Amino acid sequence: MNDHEWRQLRCRERIAALLEAIMGPYRNLAVTTKVLHAKRPRLIPVCDSYVVQMLGGSPEPGPDKAASIIAHLRDQGRANLEVLQAIQRYLASLGIQRTLVRIMDALIWVSHPGAWGSNTYKHLNQITVGVSVDSAAS
Repeated sequence: MNDHEWRQLRCRERIAALLEAIMGPYRNLAVTTKVLHAKRPRLIPVCDSYVVQMLGGSPEPGPDKAASIIAHLRDQGRANLEVLQAIQRYLASLGIQRTLVRIMDALIWVSHPGAWGSNTYKHLNQITVGVSVDSAAS
């Protein structure tokens, strides 16, 4: 969706209203965005505490601030579209299908120092993958 459509459809405001309706006790931003991402993976990123912290947000943002975080992630994704698409193509070559939104939030998540504390991910800090941005492939 281009920027004009995003504004015309009032997506940021609609996302804020959606978050307002869903967030509540035991349904914080992380839980809410994980559920919404499953429903709309090309629109809603997973915004857990690591992602929010890496973006300078408060630990438990309210719905309006959370919608701003999602809009900011969208803006950054659009600014880095070629690189995200190159990563998406690389993953697809491995048989892994991921949306650009998921790639963006995952990159932010793994940049948090706490992400590497888990035994599940300790081996990943030793892996380096080269991904080139080839404008002709787009």
